[in-house]
Amino acid sequence: MSESIKNKIRFYLDQNVIDYLIKGNLDAVQQLINQTPNSEILYSYVTLREFAHIKDITQRKIYLDYLKRVNAKYLRIDKDELAYFEAVDPFEKFYEYINDSRIAKEIEDPMLDMVHKLFGGKKDVSFEGIAISQKNSFSHLMEHLDSSINTLDQHPAIDKELLKKYSQSMNSYFAELIDRTVQQLKDKNYNNENPLNDLRR
Repeated sequence: MSESIKNKIRFYLDQNVIDYLIKGNLDAVQQLINQTPNSEILYSYVTLREFAHIKDITQRKIYLDYLKRVNAKYLRIDKDELAYFEAVDPFEKFYEYINDSRIAKEIEDPMLDMVHKLFGGKKDVSFEGIAISQKNSFSHLMEHLDSSINTLDQHPAIDKELLKKYSQSMNSYFAELIDRTVQQLKDKNYNNENPLNDLRR
């Protein structure tokens, strides 16, 4: 790492600060950034996650345009906790985040539905229906994993076929686990005799 990179002064901005800067409500901060030599603005995975919660696409574009206009760097921390400051297009990083998070959300939603159902909610959905969603989402995750394995470089320590067999066995094991769980809930007549009812009373 060069001295010029090491000695930079960095401003990490979250969505709220960016919002204030865009609207001109933090002129003193903007002036500080403008007048600080050898400085740069940073954003991260968390910033992109905040942007993803914005329903108004036009508003979201304004935030991304701001990061692009000020040449903001993407802060990435690797598995060894080393920081990297990447000069990449914020729009490109955002769509990359959306694509990655779609898989995670597809897994997360059915899991939350099951918890909600266990606590007495989701009365219009059966345990079997939620179980199907859980198995489908996990299957899609394993398919995504298989596709990722295909992109790995050849290496003596990487056995692609073994990894694929492992993902397939994980998919089968997960489906069996879900089926057993649903059967146990049916055996206990959970829909009509939810044990949480006693706790609520």
